[in-house]
Amino acid sequence: MNSNKPAPENITNQVFLQGTIDKEPQLKRTKQGSSYCSFSIATEETSKNANKKNQKLFYWHHIKAWGSIAEEAAKNFKKGDVVKLKGKLKTSSYEKNGAKKYDTSVVLTHIRPA
Repeated sequence: MNSNKPAPENITNQVFLQGTIDKEPQLKRTKQGSSYCSFSIATEETSKNANKKNQKLFYWHHIKAWGSIAEEAAKNFKKGDVVKLKGKLKTSSYEKNGAKKYDTSVVLTHIRPA
């Protein structure tokens, strides 16, 4: 981004997905008692391959939820449910076997049946 220009005010970190819950949401608690859960959803799209034939592509998205939205997700949704969700992307890093690893997930802000 050019530092001489002000950043547009409409830049946001929002993700909208519709997909099938692939991993059961399970409610857990931190040592401090905060509710959280994580699960994954699968999405698909169709595109043409090199032979100009349609092919389905599948993507899996890691979802993390905190507080009341975590409790709602764990209580009302299960593996196989098709959902619409809204959230924001968050990337975190950690070390594993001496190597730095990165994890990008969607932090859930809203979920409903599709």
